[in-house]
Amino acid sequence: MNIKILLIYSLLYFCLFAVSEIAFVKFKVHVELTRKFVHVCTGLIALTFPFYLADLSEVVALCGLFFVLLIIIKKWKILPSIMAVKRKTYGSLFFPLTVVACYYFSDRYNSYLLYFLPLMILSICDPMASIVGKRFRIGKYTVFGNTKTIIGSLAFLVCALIICACGFYWFPINSHLALVVLALIVSFVSTGMESISVTGWDNFTVPMSVLIILCLSLS
Repeated sequence: MNIKILLIYSLLYFCLFAVSEIAFVKFKVHVELTRKFVHVCTGLIALTFPFYLADLSEVVALCGLFFVLLIIIKKWKILPSIMAVKRKTYGSLFFPLTVVACYYFSDRYNSYLLYFLPLMILSICDPMASIVGKRFRIGKYTVFGNTKTIIGSLAFLVCALIICACGFYWFPINSHLALVVLALIVSFVSTGMESISVTGWDNFTVPMSVLIILCLSLS
């Protein structure tokens, strides 16, 4: 196990949290913005894991440490820049589990796409849906007591389609489905999962739905 690499990643995430705290406490940036900043950057950093972490054990070790720290942070609300929200959410706790699952299946099928696509859709589409939905508030609908918008879901869908197009271009796979059809299925299903997921469950349901579809298309 490469302790040096694990320490470097730990430092990167520490710096990320530090920046979000400074923005929240010193510059009074709204917690929803600091949360989205951390959400996006956490996902982008995780995308590099397959290139620098040698095997699944290192990913499990890093994500396990991350998971424990998040439980502590959540319990004692140590980082208000990501925890100072009124709604109940477990999204941050799902993220390390998602990363481990994506890494495992990416390694099993020897395809970086199975890692890249679920995490990119989660990291980019989810915040975009929230930003657009809260900015325009067109077509409100309620899911389990939580208000969402059609315009937000549409923003998620468009971003997912763009990410799928880029992913299939950069990391082509020999799927049993035409790539255009596969991109449509992935985009619509992940959008649907995001639209019905509440309390942070989209951090699990969205990438897992993408991962399952990709695995089935390769089987």
